[in-house]
Amino acid sequence: MLKAISLSLALAVSPLLLAQSPPPSDPQAVTLAAQALAAMTGGSAITDVTLTGSVTRIAGADQQTGTATLLAKGFAESRIDLVLSGGNRSEIRNVNAPNNLGNWIGPDGAVNAIALHNCFIDTSWFFPPLGSMAVAATNPDVVMTYLGQQTNLQHIRAYTYKPSLPDDQSLSTMDYYLDTLTLLPNVVMFNEHPDSDQTVNIAVQVMFSDYRNVNGAQIPFHIQRYVNNSLALDIQLSSVTLNADISDNNFSVQ
Repeated sequence: MLKAISLSLALAVSPLLLAQSPPPSDPQAVTLAAQALAAMTGGSAITDVTLTGSVTRIAGADQQTGTATLLAKGFAESRIDLVLSGGNRSEIRNVNAPNNLGNWIGPDGAVNAIALHNCFIDTSWFFPPLGSMAVAATNPDVVMTYLGQQTNLQHIRAYTYKPSLPDDQSLSTMDYYLDTLTLLPNVVMFNEHPDSDQTVNIAVQVMFSDYRNVNGAQIPFHIQRYVNNSLALDIQLSSVTLNADISDNNFSVQ
């Protein structure tokens, strides 16, 4: 009788556990992601990065210039600090934070929470070697799909599976377009959303160019971010520092 009860319980629980497990990744996508990571890193591990350079920020008719510092640590933490002619701006992401997962700070210095539904994309959208594509082989919650070759680019898609959102993983979807010859990322695309409505998509396209060798890694020194097909950020790097053991204090979220 006990064996029968145990078997019944196992049969009842198994579908629930199965429903909470991420679907398998496409092997071709995982292979391409691994090859792209090797191309970007030169085969060496990158744990954190500091990018600095000049920046132009465009918001409609308002155009401001200044300097940019972009930090990323692992898969979970990032920080962007812009010192602009119209005032400073910062954005901090930390998926391990206990409450809010991100803050943005405008020229008035006030700390604001980033809407939760905008905190599921890669924290380091500006540095693919620490993004979801790069951890696909070691993180079972990252699901990869191969979507084919388009002209001279290989298209792979990644999302982070969340059991709480089994029917809608689009909030974390990242589309990577890799150069067919070098497998270096040429474009990364994802959606952001208004604070009050996660169902409205705001298309974001990040373009990478001017790749240079930094300690064996291939780093794009030109990063452009387009929002709804309009250029919003234009960053030209002047220096890159890898594996400097950046303090977690830089990524504190309120």
